[in-house]
Amino acid sequence: MNSGAPQSQIDFRFLLETVVCDLSWSLMQAATLAITTSGCAQTRTNFTLWTWRHLLLEEGASMKLALRYGAELGLPGDVVNKIEGFYDTFAQERRALKPLATTPNAYTAAERPALSEAAKRLERLTTQAGQVLSAVEPIVGHRLGSPYTDDLRMLATLLRDAGAGGASRIDSRGHIDLPPLSQRRRAPRARAEIRCRIALGNVTASATIENVSRGGLGLRTAHSAAIDSRLVVILADGRRLDAQVRRSEGERLGVSLALPLPPNDPLFAAAASRS
Repeated sequence: MNSGAPQSQIDFRFLLETVVCDLSWSLMQAATLAITTSGCAQTRTNFTLWTWRHLLLEEGASMKLALRYGAELGLPGDVVNKIEGFYDTFAQERRALKPLATTPNAYTAAERPALSEAAKRLERLTTQAGQVLSAVEPIVGHRLGSPYTDDLRMLATLLRDAGAGGASRIDSRGHIDLPPLSQRRRAPRARAEIRCRIALGNVTASATIENVSRGGLGLRTAHSAAIDSRLVVILADGRRLDAQVRRSEGERLGVSLALPLPPNDPLFAAAASRS
């Protein structure tokens, strides 16, 4: 075993669950960026990567530390290498995309070639991600079982679609049809008082974010929403967060995010400034 905490102090099943959940989120983020970038590269689209720029903040460093315990987690060395290689490549692509996610303004003709090149690289990344998933799935099935394997199968379909451009999953506004993952790491919530808007279909309403975690938000709004309904949280900076209603009690909604927030997302800073 590699250096670190004594083995007797580590819950390796929980650590494996954490690694699998983080990998699943990262695979979904890679597919999302691939589909969006491919859509942005089309000459007739007006949406940009700006609304997804929070996905460019995280680079997987914490999970690479967890992978030091690969042997104890039941992950062969070649599988660990594939996962680390994916995180490394994804980090490079995130950094390369940042200059293309600085403004909500429609891309110019001069910017389209850079988008096209980025789309090609991200399509290759989805192929790499699919190879990682194929290597991990039988291990997850043996050690964790369903619903972890169910999530991985949904992600395999998403990655195949993303590798083919993902045209069937993105609409004219840049909204992507993402599968809801059932397994999410429990994350602490930060209290907040952040104004936003929510969109349910063609209806928008004002709302307030009362608490924030990486995987979800607590909202206060006068607009009702049914359990399991899909909505979009529209932030003051223009970002749009796809979410699903998990709890509805009077004026309060609890929603899970389709894609997790990175640890350094501006929402956490905004919450801290109000605490």
